[in-house]
Amino acid sequence: MVKALNADKATLGDFDTLLAGLQSQRLVRPLVGYANTTVFAPTDEAFALLGLDETNIATLPGLKNILAYHVVDGQLLAADVLAVESVTMANGDMTAVSVREDGAYINDSRIDETDLIAPTGVVHVINAVLLPAE
Repeated sequence: MVKALNADKATLGDFDTLLAGLQSQRLVRPLVGYANTTVFAPTDEAFALLGLDETNIATLPGLKNILAYHVVDGQLLAADVLAVESVTMANGDMTAVSVREDGAYINDSRIDETDLIAPTGVVHVINAVLLPAE
């Protein structure tokens, strides 16, 4: 999964903030060791919209729950995601899936790149951070 996030920064964007958050919560190893995972991965630009970067993400209250809200237990390719109206995330919360004129969305985050296959699952790049209901 980490390799997939670091694979093609020129095309996909950077994921340094996401990786720093995962590392701070000790979630990198569980993601790497789990064979069927789907990650909706916000870019650094998405985190920057919330004033977050790799230097301060670890201080975000509820970070572990927020990160779990980007992970699905099981491998979902784009076709699988688009075939449903909602997805249950690893934290137990549901997200809405929709198709609009400008693309596919999970909640209000546009899915910009899909089906980045990694040894441990699949990554979909999103343009905004998913925030679970409080």
